[in-house]
Amino acid sequence: MAVTEAVRGASVAWAAPRNTERVQEILSRYESDNPGTKTNLARLLNHGRLAGTGKLVILPVDQGFEHGPRRLALSRPRRPATRGKSRSS
Repeated sequence: MAVTEAVRGASVAWAAPRNTERVQEILSRYESDNPGTKTNLARLLNHGRLAGTGKLVILPVDQGFEHGPRRLALSRPRRPATRGKSRSS
């Protein structure tokens, strides 16, 4: 079923993604949930690069800040260079 929406004066048609067999299999495990929950789950499973594969990656909101290079640089102060001198002398 195609839906047409007006976008900045232009008419754009798009079709809702169809559930693959894998996505239908996953959704069949949620028979007791309400239709809204199943619809939202189907939207998640049919979005992005992994759309239709049945795979879903969920990262924490602060993933970039928690494990990013900025925190590593700030948490380890640099030691002054010794330039070949031993510490025992």
